[in-house]
Amino acid sequence: MSFLLFARNFTEPEVIANADVSSEDADYPVENVYNVERRRKTWRTNGHFKIESGSNTLVFRESVGVNLTATVTAAAYASDSLFFAALKTALEAAGDSTYTVTRDATSDRIKITSNGSGGGGIFQLMLTNGSSAAMAAVLGYSTATDRTGALNYEADLVRLHTSEFLLWDLGIPSTPTGFLGVMDRNASLSFSGTATIKLQGNQTNDFTAPTFEQDVEILDNLIFLLDEDGFNSATPLRYWRLYFEDKDNVNAYLELGTVWLGEHLELTRGCPVFPLTVGELDLSEIVYSENGRTVVSRKPKAQTYQIDWAGLDKPSFEKLINFWNYYGVHTSFFVAMDKEEAFSTDQGKWCKLVKFTSASASSLVSPGNWSMTWDLREQL
Repeated sequence: MSFLLFARNFTEPEVIANADVSSEDADYPVENVYNVERRRKTWRTNGHFKIESGSNTLVFRESVGVNLTATVTAAAYASDSLFFAALKTALEAAGDSTYTVTRDATSDRIKITSNGSGGGGIFQLMLTNGSSAAMAAVLGYSTATDRTGALNYEADLVRLHTSEFLLWDLGIPSTPTGFLGVMDRNASLSFSGTATIKLQGNQTNDFTAPTFEQDVEILDNLIFLLDEDGFNSATPLRYWRLYFEDKDNVNAYLELGTVWLGEHLELTRGCPVFPLTVGELDLSEIVYSENGRTVVSRKPKAQTYQIDWAGLDKPSFEKLINFWNYYGVHTSFFVAMDKEEAFSTDQGKWCKLVKFTSASASSLVSPGNWSMTWDLREQL
């Protein structure tokens, strides 16, 4: 069985040197994503806009024929409200009217409104002007035509962010062998079909041109990337980042339940053997009324797994015992049961967040030759 057992999580709060996030909803903070026991309790983004110098201007008019230029302060804004406030400040610094910048509650598109009190009492967005191009793209406005004849203009496209990220400073150069991110086992990820997610690594906290960058595979309720030899194996890297672009997501936010970045356990001899025994669980509750009617309380589904280890030499057996002693029945961990797609069509479908359901059972088959049985349950 082509099996990876992930034994070291670099993102655990007590292990990692430092962590950062592009944005977070106060009701869904980033701390949730590091709790492997509560994958249903999620992190949500709140709108991250990185505005670069030279790409931060928007040309508009308050009087016929008179161009004004709003220059948004170049910075990384960690929420819609902070970015919208910066754009409002830039518009009012260049013109005489009062402006509001909002996100439409129905369409989720950005809208700029003038009270029409300054200059000639008009408001026009000069989107065909080249100086507006970069900012128009950030806001979601088409540059095909200017906007005239009104005091408010809603963008043509939804733009939720310029990008989002989770950032990890591991403290020392390291070579992870796996990344996984999950939602509830029975819930789909919130990413759209056009989302881009990349795992990036660099020696410094500057990801302009990262040393390592690779697309992360997106499944229904899992994102993952595996490399048994290690990501950028020739040169360990200190800083790692999960990068997202999904600017027009219909949910108006991105969301993840649990993430893991780390190494798998290396054994010198021995492995899980077939058969892999898989049990299907339906946690729904069924009761019968006095007249015999069936009453169902529908609950999630999950799986159980019996893993039989064989051919373990003494060092490998001791590593697995130490693993059991660390996780016990109290702490969840990730496994990749089919990294070479020996029995499935997609290795990601067999990347599971699991927990022991009972104590590990071991047998000494002969001197220096151990076997072991693990009973696991998929964590919801």
